[in-house]
Amino acid sequence: MRDRDALWFSVGAFQGMLRPITPIGREALIRLASGGSAAFTGVPGDPARQGFVVVAGERLWARIDGVLRHPLGARVLPVMLSIGEPGTGAIIRRLQDDPRWQPVEGRLRPSALAPARRFVGAVARGLPLSLLAPGLRRRRFDRFIAGMVASGAAAQQEASRPTDPYERLARRIDAAEAALEGALANALRRFAPMMAPGAGMIALLGRIAAAAGPEAQRLVMEVQRSLPGNPTTAMDLALWQVAVAVRRDPAARALFLDRDADELARLFQDGALPGAATAALRGFLETYGMRGVAEIDLGAPRWRDQPVQVMATLRSYLTMEDPAVAPDVIFTEGLRTSWEAVDRLVALLAEHRPWLPAGVVWFVATRLRILLGAREVPKFALVRLLGQIRAGLLASGRDLVALGRLERAEDVVFLYFHELRGLGIHPEEDLRARIADRRAAYDRETRRRQVPRLIAGDGRTWYEGLGEGTEGILGSPVSPGVVEGTVRVVFDPATAHLDPGEILVCPGTDPAWTPLFLAAGDWSPRSAV
Repeated sequence: MRDRDALWFSVGAFQGMLRPITPIGREALIRLASGGSAAFTGVPGDPARQGFVVVAGERLWARIDGVLRHPLGARVLPVMLSIGEPGTGAIIRRLQDDPRWQPVEGRLRPSALAPARRFVGAVARGLPLSLLAPGLRRRRFDRFIAGMVASGAAAQQEASRPTDPYERLARRIDAAEAALEGALANALRRFAPMMAPGAGMIALLGRIAAAAGPEAQRLVMEVQRSLPGNPTTAMDLALWQVAVAVRRDPAARALFLDRDADELARLFQDGALPGAATAALRGFLETYGMRGVAEIDLGAPRWRDQPVQVMATLRSYLTMEDPAVAPDVIFTEGLRTSWEAVDRLVALLAEHRPWLPAGVVWFVATRLRILLGAREVPKFALVRLLGQIRAGLLASGRDLVALGRLERAEDVVFLYFHELRGLGIHPEEDLRARIADRRAAYDRETRRRQVPRLIAGDGRTWYEGLGEGTEGILGSPVSPGVVEGTVRVVFDPATAHLDPGEILVCPGTDPAWTPLFLAAGDWSPRSAV
């Protein structure tokens, strides 16, 4: 970060994660990003030679000043960041007035455009199927993702066959590196032809609706509710079904309402919960146990490791007594009203924009609903791959504890792949002091209360981009509209109990937070004031 004109963006902030990242988690993300370049260049990048991601404060930072100086990048980057991290997007727009980061006009060399042309060409070739047969496109994409995840699981299983623990560890690392190298590029090649038209149609509908008035804008938002095939929504509804199973068992329900989440997690891991609750929880964790807060960090605990958050959320669900606000009922109602919103939007725009064929609006809105449910599928697949890799590494960690090389199995997350592989090559090497130093640095950074979104090479930092100059709670709402209720400020979902209808306020979220959303106050047309 010594270049004074450099500008570094927090990778974690884009993922709603401000906590530090473990050493092995940082390496995994760098390998994913380097491998992802194959979608543009045709060959994976070398993670050891990449210069666009650095480590500072136990976190990852991506260099973006070169993108801002590119005429096209200067237009695209603020839009992309505003979608994933609105605060950073707002900061970037202000910084574009700085002469250091102004776009540099000039003729670009054909070689510089070749990667973009290759990627755009692949997207263009896939557009007809996405537009004409979006259901078929989605089914093919889902089959590919399922195959990629199954292949990763098979590779980890094969790597576990050797009897020598050091050979098992080396093979697990080989399988991990191969999966990380190919996962992002393979997913991007098949994801982009589906998401590009979806994002374009959102933008098109948004522009049309903005000119037609507030009611049209509200209907555009309604069209995007309860999207089918969203894995995070499926996860949340699956956890609700666990709560339903617990509610049906009087002994289990009484136990969940009486004990705190930590004790419930211990009882589950000891096999001491009532049978119905145990069976339902095991089924849920078999499918979603690889998820957890900060799940993009390979070193972060998963729900299957520490199910405290799952228990805390179930306790919140058990206080939701009104059947009309049950999450499965709300989702089903959302499906119905979203398709009704398509029809109402077509009629409204036909009235206000008679020059716009109704069939065009219907075509755009229906394709949007079919395609956009896939937007979280690639990340879910990557999290599943990370979960497979983590399980194998922890198994090797237990081997290393038995061999006297490590104090705890979890110590593997404070080492890099080459260091783990070296344990079998250098049996005399003792890495425990190195692990202790890294763990101390990680623990120290977890206590940092504020993390900048952007850092300039001259040392300047930017923390927040929204709500500046206002009083009260500053932040970014996740949906439009107005809802009234008690505000609950939550810093850790593993310790949170959210009563039905409370307004959730937190520093940032990733999909592991979303089960809490089902208990939180939700804006809807009937609750807007």
